[in-house]
Amino acid sequence: MQTQVRVKNLRECRFFFMYIKDKVLKSASIVFDINNPDIALSERIINKTLERFYPDAPDRALFIREMELILSTTVLPEKYFSWLNDDKRQLTGFGVIYVITLILMTRLIKKLTQLIIQDGMNWQS
Repeated sequence: MQTQVRVKNLRECRFFFMYIKDKVLKSASIVFDINNPDIALSERIINKTLERFYPDAPDRALFIREMELILSTTVLPEKYFSWLNDDKRQLTGFGVIYVITLILMTRLIKKLTQLIIQDGMNWQS
């Protein structure tokens, strides 16, 4: 049973911070620094926060498992961005537009999915 989060990079830290803010209602009073480059510190903050709001280890483990599953399906691993470091070409105007469009479409799809899920829950009630 995993009761601690292991964070590999800043993108994961940001995701966990935002996920906790969104899903743990009582966490609204907590301020997370999503730009803090100290990953080890961010990991400790995440784990302390989870211990505070989920003192029962099985409940915390379930929340962590759910959070990591959502992470794995919404945030691309860094290996998919390694080509940006290796590519000698500059992003052209078209490339920039393509990347921005891709980001915006991903956000739109995520929002639409959330609305569909919420609407489905409203119909069931």
